[in-house]
Amino acid sequence: MTFFVLLFLLIIFYFITDRITRHTGFFALELLEVFEGHDVAQCLEKHELILFINEKNAAETRETLQRQEYSEYMKIFNCARNNDECTRREISVFPTVIIDGHLFEGAIDSSQLLKETDC
Repeated sequence: MTFFVLLFLLIIFYFITDRITRHTGFFALELLEVFEGHDVAQCLEKHELILFINEKNAAETRETLQRQEYSEYMKIFNCARNNDECTRREISVFPTVIIDGHLFEGAIDSSQLLKETDC
């Protein structure tokens, strides 16, 4: 009996997502990602986000930024190339992220970033 209920729900889900796809042109999961991503992007743009890295070559810099989610919303200082801002703020651990004036030493993951910004 449980199997038939599960099968029925699966079929209903298929028809609902099919209608969404036909009507909007989006798959159900893509539509959800668009709305979630848009809200997060708008929220992050309202905050002061600064990322300090210390990479000597472009390949290392690119790799560091790919590991740091949402880096496109951050002002980035590479202390290996210009140490003035890092010295002024006494940054010695890399990567370091400043979120609205609060300093976070070491890597910060996306869930912590979103939590600290309330996004």
